Amino acid sequence: MDALGAIFPPDPSGNIIKANHMGIDTRNSIIYGNGRLITTIGVDGFIIADTGDALLICPKDKAQSLKISSTC
Repeated sequence: MDALGAIFPPDPSGNIIKANHMGIDTRNSIIYGNGRLITTIGVDGFIIADTGDALLICPKDKAQSLKISSTC
């Protein structure tokens, strides 16, 4: 997910956003969506990814725990 920072520069609050997003007090987060509105309040250091068939919400420091299998 850090590769998104090379494509989408962070906003002044450190967020990388590629989504229909409305945020209040949201910092240092990666928010990716596929059309649906994602609203955040008081979020700091999270990854939120809504792909339409799956929703991921996790702290950025736990993202390495994810294992994506081609059998999913």
